[in-house]
Amino acid sequence: MGVNKIYYPGAGGAFRIFMSENGNNVSTIDFDNSLSELEKKFIAECAPRLGIRNNVSAFGQKNLEMPDIHCEWYNLTDDFLNRIKDIKKNIFDISGQKVTFKQLENAANAASKIRNKNFFYKMVNKISPDYLVNGWKIQKNINELIKNQQFDFPLIIKSCQGKGGKGNLVCYNQKDLKQVRNIFFSDLFAQKQETNTYNIANEIIIEKFFKDSPSYNFSFYCAINGNLLFSSISEQIIDEVFYRGNIYPTRLKKEQINQMKKIGSDICQYINRKFQYFG
Repeated sequence: MGVNKIYYPGAGGAFRIFMSENGNNVSTIDFDNSLSELEKKFIAECAPRLGIRNNVSAFGQKNLEMPDIHCEWYNLTDDFLNRIKDIKKNIFDISGQKVTFKQLENAANAASKIRNKNFFYKMVNKISPDYLVNGWKIQKNINELIKNQQFDFPLIIKSCQGKGGKGNLVCYNQKDLKQVRNIFFSDLFAQKQETNTYNIANEIIIEKFFKDSPSYNFSFYCAINGNLLFSSISEQIIDEVFYRGNIYPTRLKKEQINQMKKIGSDICQYINRKFQYFG
């Protein structure tokens, strides 16, 4: 059949492709890191007994024989871009739209901005302040936060480099707040960031913490023209700030789902128009 798609999940994530794309042949860049040893063992030994074929292979010479390259990525890294550039084939994204290498580079540059949580908050605030929690604010850095003695507890403190719940700390009182500085200065905290580093001089976000409130994950694809595609909403299982899994489908009402999709669509249009982002 040949390879249908080039997939770049970064470290981990190829097992999802193995399950969801089993009708297609998929080649992964950085194959050794995109599957865990346990996942490789399952694919080799258990999957055939269940009638699931081994459709995931390492990126190699056979990819050069493809007339076109159909890509899906988690991060548009330099490694990924260099591999795609070397192939010199027609490139299509996950929605089947033809894209240029320059467009991929633009999207990669935009992603580095958008993935910064502080930048994202400021950007969404420009799109519509109603899309953020009332009273949120950005503090210059963690030291400036500690100097400020006027807080309404409980509050949540978010580092700019933490994806999802990483880098988020909840404080219920002044005693908790005093521990924050030590945590932010620790090597463990740095390792928990999306970039595995932390700059203590970075801005931080502060907002009210709502205990036991529902938390929803809205995943979608921003197309090359800025349209929202492949949207999916799930309810996250959160233990304070720690992610434990997802519930799908959600128990949201139709009007709530439509409101979330409106937010996603507005963000898609903005980041595509302003930064030439798609992904």
